[in-house]
Amino acid sequence: MAYHNGQSTITYGSKDGRSKNEFKAPARLAEIRKSHAARLTLTLEFLSEPHTIAEVSQELFGRVNGYNVLLAIEEAGAHVEYLHQRGQLRIINLDDFDKNDGPVVTLYQRNTGMVGKKID
Repeated sequence: MAYHNGQSTITYGSKDGRSKNEFKAPARLAEIRKSHAARLTLTLEFLSEPHTIAEVSQELFGRVNGYNVLLAIEEAGAHVEYLHQRGQLRIINLDDFDKNDGPVVTLYQRNTGMVGKKID
């Protein structure tokens, strides 16, 4: 890792040193934060009506195949969990868990007081 102009830069590439790429950590981290904030906003907007995590995944990432299905569901689930832990989403079918012995699909919906609120 090297530091240039106060920014940390990670250089990686082949062992022989012929091809190198640089990763500017602060700039990339800012891109990632912006991308996740946008997906959180989309998730919150989509959940104005009840949906499952699988449906949130399809809304955020469209139709994906193979291993990408798992990755999309995991990321959508992380966004839903983040919003739920902060009180921005609620589970609307908790009674179904008490009534059924078998599996129940969890339905999430935006809390009505969260419309127009900034996401941290």
